[in-house]
Amino acid sequence: MSQDVTYADLRFGKVPLEKIQRQETTEEELTYENVQGARPEEEKAPSSLEPAKGPRRQTYYAAVALLAVSLFFFATTVGFVVGYWQVSRQLGEASQAHAANSSALAQRLKRAGEELRRAQSNLTLLHQDHGRLEEKNREMETNLTHARSCQQIGCCPPQWKLFRWKCLWVSTEKRTWAESKTDCVKKESLLLVLRDPWSAEELQRSQVLMNSLRSTPFWIGLRGVREWVDNSHYSGPLKHKPNKDCVQVSQEGLKQESCGRKSLYICQKIARSSPWS
Repeated sequence: MSQDVTYADLRFGKVPLEKIQRQETTEEELTYENVQGARPEEEKAPSSLEPAKGPRRQTYYAAVALLAVSLFFFATTVGFVVGYWQVSRQLGEASQAHAANSSALAQRLKRAGEELRRAQSNLTLLHQDHGRLEEKNREMETNLTHARSCQQIGCCPPQWKLFRWKCLWVSTEKRTWAESKTDCVKKESLLLVLRDPWSAEELQRSQVLMNSLRSTPFWIGLRGVREWVDNSHYSGPLKHKPNKDCVQVSQEGLKQESCGRKSLYICQKIARSSPWS
């Protein structure tokens, strides 16, 4: 393949120096103008970036506000928790104090109830004692009336002796307690009943017992240290003893003895205001 080569004749003409300098000056001015003209574009470039700063600031402020709100809620939550804990502790202490006060009050009420029951029981006993005293008072008045009349007429049958407005008969034969009781019933009487504590001493000092009999024990109408033969209640100091259910009267007072033991005995019957036939 053949290539065509073109040759050109270059001819350099002489250019005046002033023209060359003028051209250089013109080029410099153009260059300067180009540089100066470019500055407004460079200055405008940041203005294109300025709108981007607004969202960043808003995001920053939003983050700060969110942090502040979070701190506020955190502080509020901590305060609420601390307050709740304090209130719970105070409620617990108040509950314990209330429980202690309730327990103390319950114990006081229990003691008061027990004291009230004891007082009611004592009051009942006092009423019972008052009733017994009134009954004894009526009995004593009746016996006193009989005794006054007995000074004029014979109130007791033959061989019976007056003692505390009762007619007493002292046996001369020893029997068991049951046999003594049966013999007194045959005589329309009872084994001797000594309800009052001082009656045993008065009996020993009375004329009912002869001097030779004052040291002798006698069966009386008390068995089992619970009840007299006239069904009245025994309220003395004697306590039940095994195999010694029956009671005798002696110089030492009342004593318990085996019911199968044979001993003298005393019968009693109510004195009469009219002579015995």
